[in-house]
Amino acid sequence: MHVGSYTTTEAYEKRLLPSGVRVLAQHVPATYSVVLGIFVGVGSRDEDRAQAGISHFVEHMVFKGTERRSAFELALALERVGGSIEAHTTKEYTCFYTRVLREHFDLALDVLSDLVLHATFPPDQIELEHGVVIEEINNVFDNPEDWIFELLAEKVYDRHVMAYPILGTPATVSAIDGDALREFMRRSYVGDNVVIAVAGDIDVPSALAKIETAFPFPPGSFEHGRAPMPRTVAGTHLQVDDKLTQQYLTLASTSLSYEDDDRFPLLLTTTLLGGGMSSRLFQSVRENAGLCYSIYTFSEFTRDGGLTGTFLAVSPENTKAALDLVWKEFEKIRKDGISERELQDNRDQLKGSMLLGMENVASKMSRLAKNELYYKRQVLTDEVLRRLDAITRDDVQRMVEAYCRPDGCFLVGLGPLARL
Repeated sequence: MHVGSYTTTEAYEKRLLPSGVRVLAQHVPATYSVVLGIFVGVGSRDEDRAQAGISHFVEHMVFKGTERRSAFELALALERVGGSIEAHTTKEYTCFYTRVLREHFDLALDVLSDLVLHATFPPDQIELEHGVVIEEINNVFDNPEDWIFELLAEKVYDRHVMAYPILGTPATVSAIDGDALREFMRRSYVGDNVVIAVAGDIDVPSALAKIETAFPFPPGSFEHGRAPMPRTVAGTHLQVDDKLTQQYLTLASTSLSYEDDDRFPLLLTTTLLGGGMSSRLFQSVRENAGLCYSIYTFSEFTRDGGLTGTFLAVSPENTKAALDLVWKEFEKIRKDGISERELQDNRDQLKGSMLLGMENVASKMSRLAKNELYYKRQVLTDEVLRRLDAITRDDVQRMVEAYCRPDGCFLVGLGPLARL
């Protein structure tokens, strides 16, 4: 697939505020919407075990009232004009973002600033939210596809902070109070730990000036103090749950960071193996053998490591046959490699999905912010396309050899089987 230059469609401006906050703005013409986001470089891996879940709890509690608005007024402010405000927490950052019509950009600025900088943490709301988040935690255990990834993190990272659940535990969440929330935000919601991004049909110089006024984050640096990734031994780990009718499985290896150039051939390899209906594992295990409904591969990157693996859910009696087929597909590539046509098809699939995703204004905003957060620069599309074009068949074999070997994988299962 030939693609032309896309750099000209990615013009943006960046401003460093006196507080250390980095602001990025991109004009996206011929759109109705503006998407504004705040990314704070703090997540669950920055927490003490006793405060596990506090990043996520802050994300919840800022919606519970400010000096100027009640929780209901915060919810109503943007919804009454058709907009939205959302948030999510990861292991390495917390994000708050709004999506509004372009004529409501000033309102979005005011609401988001109020929410993040002026939350009051009413004690009665903290008590109520303890219950809400504990229900959210319980939901994970009712969803095996979520639960197994929590189990996988526990086995891969052992006692390391990366093993902590983002939501925390009922015990740690219940212990969070207003003082803990204020102290956590005082330390982490500071200038050089904040990236603000906006994309949409905006006047960029005007938007940058308004953002500088609206978000007077205190200056300062956040000390992450992140422990190095642990060295753990791969093996088989089974969690028995007789109430489940399927066996849920992940086969995963520790892999690469956001900064590793090999992340591009690794992404292509996971796409080839389980990135869609035409992938090798989908065709082999589901379409040809009929052994499962759901099977896919994944790659997760962090600042200093990552996880690469395969997920599948099968009837218990089909578990061995399905796993054998997965290992067989891995071995085929290690032994025989892939064709040039297969390489090009998967390269084109990655290019197409990336470029189509960039048509979304929210995706443009998020990409601006994440590039700044992780790389402190914008990784332009042309650069990514060149990296994809440079991948060889030998690179794919090298990735399978490194990350798809039985002796290097954590096999984690959840379901009725006590042994495989």
